Amino acid sequence: MTKCFYLLCLLSCLALSSLRPPACSAQAPTSATPPYEVIVTQKMYLPEEPFHITDLRYSKCDFETRTLQICQPHRDGYPLVNRPVIFFIHGGAWVDGYASWYTDILTPVLTAEEGWIVVNVDYRLTSEQVLWLNEPGKPPPSDPCQPENRAKAAWYDDNIQDVAAAFQWVLQHIAAYGGDTRNIFLFGHSAGGHLVP
Repeated sequence: MTKCFYLLCLLSCLALSSLRPPACSAQAPTSATPPYEVIVTQKMYLPEEPFHITDLRYSKCDFETRTLQICQPHRDGYPLVNRPVIFFIHGGAWVDGYASWYTDILTPVLTAEEGWIVVNVDYRLTSEQVLWLNEPGKPPPSDPCQPENRAKAAWYDDNIQDVAAAFQWVLQHIAAYGGDTRNIFLFGHSAGGHLVP
């Protein structure tokens, strides 16, 4: 029985090795131009409730956390319509990360190649070590290492509420950007997967 098992494994490996693509020729690879141009628009999904922070780790001063990026495919200068929509939430253990970190990963494949609309969402982070809630007339702290300069800008249910508000915004507005509201796919990376509605 053991010999049969090993023989079966060997035959499987040989069969899989025959499925490998042929060796590359000496020709240089050609870079194909993606079929779609990508236009990126940033919008606030709760404009009546701005939430500005300074993230002392990344020099993001007066950064509005309740925003989303819409990556929209265009062809010959015109936007595509009735396109599938990817609603994407970034990761970062609920305390770190920004939507812009994922734009260069998502946009080339999903928007430029496939013609899908990507909505990449920022939300309030819950770190109590490096975020400073910007208050009018009060500058951010100069030294984030001092305990008195640390501020908890949001609590854990705040980020869930923000993602839900962003999704409501998408349902109400994405058609104006060529999106099909009946064809929305929800994705998240790490903590973003937990926050997907």
